[in-house]
Amino acid sequence: MNPALLKAFEKKYHLNAKIGAKLSNWNSYTSPNAASQPLLNKELQQPPIMPTKVQLQRLHYTPAIAGDQLQFVQQLWTSVQAQ
Repeated sequence: MNPALLKAFEKKYHLNAKIGAKLSNWNSYTSPNAASQPLLNKELQQPPIMPTKVQLQRLHYTPAIAGDQLQFVQQLWTSVQAQ
């Protein structure tokens, strides 16, 4: 896989406002791309789909896990599924 090529594709394709809106409208999820917002279906522009600016300040992303942490969670999940 070529990371530089992937980034270039993402910038030209996925970050394009029209393409982003088309993808969002197709899968019924809103878009973080501000340029896509006016092109989204009306229901994707209305709360509770779009958080307010105050809500956005409170939100945070869950960090990805890897290595030993990921292995531990996978083993734990396998154990839970076996019950």
